[in-house]
Amino acid sequence: QCWLRKQIEIFPASARDVRTRGRNRLLDLGQLGIQCIHCKSLPQGGRGTGSSYFPAAIKSIYQSAQNMLTFHFKEDTCPLIPRRLLQQMRDAG
Repeated sequence: QCWLRKQIEIFPASARDVRTRGRNRLLDLGQLGIQCIHCKSLPQGGRGTGSSYFPAAIKSIYQSAQNMLTFHFKEDTCPLIPRRLLQQMRDAG
């Protein structure tokens, strides 16, 4: 949990996010999401699976973070995370 919190940040949906994101439902401009701090600067298509999530409710943030851990970090899809950080995650459990 502590390791994961250091790898993500909260961010507002941009106009581009609103136009191009929202697989299951439409996003609102400024809607808060969570994203990987390592690959956030890459174009969306180059970030890897599960690099950002826009939870529908505050109570969904925890599950979104767990999804990011599973699909973005544990599946090793983040193209920019340092290998030493992935090893720390693996060593922690």
